[in-house]
Amino acid sequence: MVLAGDFDATPDSAGVRFLTGRQSLANVSVCYRDAWAATHPDAAGHTFTPRNPLVADGVEMPLERGRRIDYVLVRCGDRGPTLEITDCRLVFDRPHDGVWPSDHFGVLADLTASGLPIDGQPIG
Repeated sequence: MVLAGDFDATPDSAGVRFLTGRQSLANVSVCYRDAWAATHPDAAGHTFTPRNPLVADGVEMPLERGRRIDYVLVRCGDRGPTLEITDCRLVFDRPHDGVWPSDHFGVLADLTASGLPIDGQPIG
């Protein structure tokens, strides 16, 4: 299972901490691997940033410094992620013919079947 989208939450928020197995909620926990963090552990990977003029010129957030709020998360089983995360990168992070595609940069992850069994069943 892959969960992806604009969560409007930074990696240290309670919601993302819950999804990535770093915080439980009412004794319930889940664990998804964050594709960006798995492949770029020391890079911020801001997807909402004033580098994008649609953010920098916005009147609602004139003090925005940049943050990562868009994710690709891969479900983990007992043996770790159920898909191998081979790459992750920002996309739509520059204009095309002078036009910015969005006020967010996209996140693109390359995933492959790991071949490891999930719940006793081999995959791949």
